[in-house]
Amino acid sequence: MLQLQGLAHLGLPARALLFNDTLVAERLADKHIPFDVVSEAQPLPAFLAEGIRTVRRVNPSLVVSHGYKEGIIAASCRRPWVAIIHGHQEGYRGWAAFKRASYDVLYRTLLRRQAARVITVSADLGRRIGIDGCTHHRVIHNAYAPATDSAVPFEVKHPAIVCLGRLAGIKRLDLALGAFLRVWSQRREQGVSLPHLYLAGEGPLRERLETEAASSHAKDHVHFLGFIHHPTALLRSADLLLITSDSEGIPTALLEAAASDTPAVCSRVGGIPEVLAALPSYPATLFDAGDEASCAEQITAQLEIQYPPARQEETREHLSKHFSPDIVVRRYAEVYRQVESEHRPGTST
Repeated sequence: MLQLQGLAHLGLPARALLFNDTLVAERLADKHIPFDVVSEAQPLPAFLAEGIRTVRRVNPSLVVSHGYKEGIIAASCRRPWVAIIHGHQEGYRGWAAFKRASYDVLYRTLLRRQAARVITVSADLGRRIGIDGCTHHRVIHNAYAPATDSAVPFEVKHPAIVCLGRLAGIKRLDLALGAFLRVWSQRREQGVSLPHLYLAGEGPLRERLETEAASSHAKDHVHFLGFIHHPTALLRSADLLLITSDSEGIPTALLEAAASDTPAVCSRVGGIPEVLAALPSYPATLFDAGDEASCAEQITAQLEIQYPPARQEETREHLSKHFSPDIVVRRYAEVYRQVESEHRPGTST
């Protein structure tokens, strides 16, 4: 939505191309933003051809993409193209991995040769995809969602540790559960309050994680919430956000936790160190990805910290300066303005 707001900031009418995303379609309809839908339930060549026809029919002055399929469509339409890269896809295996690697080679070639601008949500991501040395590369961090007055529709038991995200391998929620069980056992031996773990998300690992949790002594302290629409309310009620991913761009959950005055423990991956460098007063600690013992140690330490109001206010000031929606919209608008100006008829590029 912020990218569409960036176009609106320039007074440019926007139209979205969706791939079967009914939730986004509802949000666009609520905001009276027109859109077209191309079904992915067809062979890839047919899908791409329909997408190209749809974009050419609209005849836009600027195309903004958010993934490799959208990028291939954009590059094929021969219109000024801004590619936005949010992160790496989850790992694939076998034939699927070979296909994905082939698509990545094609997509990165298109990014270097045809995109007017390539925007990554972190400098680290630009380095990982090999685009950081290109003059048309820009970094625009994610924004945090403004706080809402919504409440969590259930009782949150404390100390509350929250994990937000898809229950898939790359998020390493198996490590999150393992570290939590270590902390829970230690605190039980010490006779102090026992923490609760809230896993908000769906994915292929849910059954496995539920089985592991059910077989532990802490089974009544692990809560599987499924997908939730308003995670900020849960973060405001939490004592700690836990991010254990093997790969990240800029996790929105981390920004929203900082805005909610909720400390964090995070794996040292992707753009997470960039976020924490911009929020020096925010109490978040890092551990090396995959290190369950270190993660457990950081959780134990963070559950005991004090986060005084003065530091909370300082964190919110840094958030507003670097990650507020208004700031991010203006950054996107500036990139779009530059591209639109460079490709205006009669303008040399």
